[in-house]
Amino acid sequence: MCMTIPIWTRTSRVTFRDTGVLEIRMHRLWNDLLLNCSQPGARFVDVGANFGWYSVMAAVYGCHVTAWEPVPRFAAFFKYNMLLNNVTNLIELREKIVSDKDGDKLVIRVPAKGILGTAGIDGANIADDNELESVERETERLDSVIEGPSTLLKVDVEGFEPQVFYGAKGLIEADLLPNILFEYSPGVFEKARNLNRSCANPEVLMAFVNAGYELFDLSNVEQASGFERQPVYSIPGAVLRNDLEDCVRRKAGTLNCPDHPTLVEAGWKRCNVEISGLHPQSYRPTFNFNTNVWASKRRPEGWQPKGVAALIPPEADLMRTYYVDRNRPGLGGWWCTAKWLNPKTSQVQHRCRCRDRTVCGPLARIVSKHPELLLPTPLDKPVDTEAFRVENW
Repeated sequence: MCMTIPIWTRTSRVTFRDTGVLEIRMHRLWNDLLLNCSQPGARFVDVGANFGWYSVMAAVYGCHVTAWEPVPRFAAFFKYNMLLNNVTNLIELREKIVSDKDGDKLVIRVPAKGILGTAGIDGANIADDNELESVERETERLDSVIEGPSTLLKVDVEGFEPQVFYGAKGLIEADLLPNILFEYSPGVFEKARNLNRSCANPEVLMAFVNAGYELFDLSNVEQASGFERQPVYSIPGAVLRNDLEDCVRRKAGTLNCPDHPTLVEAGWKRCNVEISGLHPQSYRPTFNFNTNVWASKRRPEGWQPKGVAALIPPEADLMRTYYVDRNRPGLGGWWCTAKWLNPKTSQVQHRCRCRDRTVCGPLARIVSKHPELLLPTPLDKPVDTEAFRVENW
C-alpha cells in the first residue's frame, strides 16, 4: 500500500512493523463485520477514506465500495492503491465532501507536513503552527447517493462526523445501516472553544441509542494480543445522560472545578485540563481528545462488552466511590501507572489511587473525607434524553 502516514508516527512504526495491518485494535472487528461482504448487494461505505486502506481491504473481501476522499493528494494515493490491489472494478471513489446538505461549497484545510490525516473542514484539528493547503469542494449527502442497505459505514472526518450523520438521516431511519464505525472527536471543537459543535457529538450518540443502536467504545487503552477480539465497553444511555448534562453545565459555566482551600492546599489543581470537571459517570472523561465508536444493530457473534465506558460505573454512589477500578485507566484514558502522573498534583486528581502516601496522602485523605466537594453541580432540571432523536435532525 502507498500511504499518507509519516514513517515516524506510532501507528506506522508499531502496527505495520509488528502486525502488517493499520490498526490491530480494529482489525478483528472489521474482519467479523465484513465476513459476508461477498454476498449480492453487500456494500461498504467509507467517508474520509484517506489513502484507501479500509476501502481496499473491504474490496479484497469482496465488498462493493462507495468511498469519499475530497483531498486530491490523498485521492491520488487511493487510486494508486486500487490499481495496485486490482480492485478498481469494486470501488467507486467520489471526491465531494459528505455533509448534511447537497450543493453547498466547503473548504478543507490540509496540513503541509506531519500527520496529514488531520485534514478537515476549516482545519479545526490541525496543529496551529502548520502550513495549510485549501481545497474547496461541493457537498452531497449520503441519503442522496447510497441506495439500499450497506453492510458497514465508516466515518473519519476530523470532527465533522455529526454533519455526515445528519445527511444520512433517511438511511438510518430506514434501518439500512446496521453497523457504523466512526471517529468520535469532541476534543476538536473543545480546542476551538465551540461548545455547540462539541456537544453535537454526545447528542448524536444519544440519538443512535434512541434509534435502537448499541454503542461500544473502541479506544486504544486495552488490547488483546495478536488478532484476538479486542475488549469493548458499552456506552449506554445512562452514561450519555451525564455527557449531555455536562454540556448544559459547560454552556452555563457551572462545571464543578473545585477550588476549596483544603483541596488546593493539598495539591489540587483547579480544572488543569479540559476534562477535569466533567461527570465521572459520563463517557467523555474516559479518553483524552478523541476515540472510536461502534454503533451496532446487528452485533457479530463473540463481541460481548467487558464493562461500561465510564470512569465510575453509573450505578455507583459517588459519595462512596471516587477512584477508578484498578484494572481500568483514569481520567483521559491514561493508565494510573503512567510515569508523567505527578503523585502530588495529578495522580489523585486523575482518580488514580495514591501510590506514595508521603506525597499525595494529604490530598487522598481530603478526597476521602469530603467527597461532596467533588460532586457534579446540580442542574435546575434534568436533560430530556428522549428529545435527541434521528427524526429531529
